[in-house]
Amino acid sequence: MAPHATNECYGNCSIHPLLRGWMVDVHVAIDIDGMSWGAYFAEEIPIVTSSTRGDEQMADLELESKSFVMKNHAEKMAVVSKMGVKKGGAARKIQRPCKWLYCNEAAPKSQWRDGRAPATSNVASECWAWEYTDPKTKAKKAPHTCPYLHPGEEGWCSQWLNNKNYDPMASMVQNRFCALKK
Repeated sequence: MAPHATNECYGNCSIHPLLRGWMVDVHVAIDIDGMSWGAYFAEEIPIVTSSTRGDEQMADLELESKSFVMKNHAEKMAVVSKMGVKKGGAARKIQRPCKWLYCNEAAPKSQWRDGRAPATSNVASECWAWEYTDPKTKAKKAPHTCPYLHPGEEGWCSQWLNNKNYDPMASMVQNRFCALKK
C-alpha cells in the first residue's frame, strides 16, 4: 500500500492500524467529509418524537446510570480494600462503621450539597459496596467489597445503629475506669 496521510485514509490499512471498525465511520465523516463531532453524533443518536416514549427512555437511562454508578463504586472499593495487601492475602477490614450508611437519601434534593445527601447520626441508607438493591433490576446485590463495618458483620457494635460517633474503645476504657473508682 502506498504511503498516505491520515486525512486521506479510508481505514483497514497497515499504515493506520487504529482505523478499524466503527472508528473508520467516525474518521471518514469527520476528517474526510468535514462533518463536526456534534453533527456526526446527532445523526447517530436517534431522536425520539413521542414525548411519552422519550420520558420512558429517560427513566430507563436514569435507572441504568444509577445501577452503573453503584456497580462501579463496589468495584472501586474492592480495589481500595486490597491496597497494600500482599498477593493472595485477605482484604483489610477497618474497625469503624461505613460512612455511606449514614446518608439521608430521603432528604429533599434542596438539602443535598455537591450531589451528596446530608449526613445523619443513625443508619439510614445502603452501602453500595456491601449490600444494595439494584435500581434497574430490583435485585439484591451483595458485593461485600467495602473495607468498613456494616450491620450483622463481626465487629459491628449495635450502638452504631443510632450513633455513628460511638467509640467502643472509649466506652471500654471508661467502664474500666469507673470499675476502678468503686
